[in-house]
Amino acid sequence: MPGSRKRLFVLAMMFIAPAASAAPPAWLAPGDPALRDAVERLVDDRAIDIPLLAWPIAAEELRAAIRAGRQTAASPRLTKRS
Repeated sequence: MPGSRKRLFVLAMMFIAPAASAAPPAWLAPGDPALRDAVERLVDDRAIDIPLLAWPIAAEELRAAIRAGRQTAASPRLTKRS
């Protein structure tokens, strides 16, 4: 995983992890520009796949997208040989 994607994952988890220790909110607040920017960057970098057309978004949906992105990044990629 490239360094910038890893930093974005860490940034996104900084916002999500504190909520995991308490009762997690069902929806991510639309008024948090740093979180929204981090999620948009992850989507733009194709690190996660989540629709961003409307906020708030479900916190569990974002967690699932991050987990799926980690699994995809950890799996070996097939390369085309010429």
